[in-house]
Amino acid sequence: AMSVAVDLWNRFVTGAVRDADALDDGMSSLIPDADALDRSRLGALAALAFRLGTSGLLVGAEDVARLALALER
Repeated sequence: AMSVAVDLWNRFVTGAVRDADALDDGMSSLIPDADALDRSRLGALAALAFRLGTSGLLVGAEDVARLALALER
């Protein structure tokens, strides 16, 4: 039987991979001209980074959490 901790870790990894892929795709498609950036798109990317950061903190993945929260800013 799988422990609760292992199940939570597996859920974190599955979600983190999904969120990191979405962040990578979204960040790489941004253009450097701040005036042309779509604010709603930036908000969605910030929300992904925040979710990744907070879930990382909850499971003890501090390095992942710090990086994600830095991206959120």
